[in-house]
Amino acid sequence: MILKSMGKFGIIATLGFATSALADNPISSYHYLADPAATSTDEEFFIITDSDDPAGSDGYTIKSLYGFSSRDMKNWTDYGIIVDSKREVSYISDIWASGIAINPKDGKFYIVYPNGGGGGIGMVSAANFAGP
Repeated sequence: MILKSMGKFGIIATLGFATSALADNPISSYHYLADPAATSTDEEFFIITDSDDPAGSDGYTIKSLYGFSSRDMKNWTDYGIIVDSKREVSYISDIWASGIAINPKDGKFYIVYPNGGGGGIGMVSAANFAGP
């Protein structure tokens, strides 16, 4: 009897998890994005993610950060790449799990990033979320 109950519960739980895993309104679906970080003002939300781009048989390289913003958490603006370590910060091996913050005094955006190759931590800033 207990086994039958657990079987029914397992089916219901699986179906519930499966439907909740399908996003009604994904922020982006054009390639694999990981390690999001977020910040906000009183009017807008901002999210950065890194992109795990295929690098052949060696795995992945993570060289860029993508940016998204929303005023209602339903409709998102995709800024594309807002930090490209291949062009802007050439000494970085890989850039992942970055953080973002806004200085409330001047509205400037700050992104703190690790150097995936073990070379330390860096920071970029901009007056505009999309850069430069």
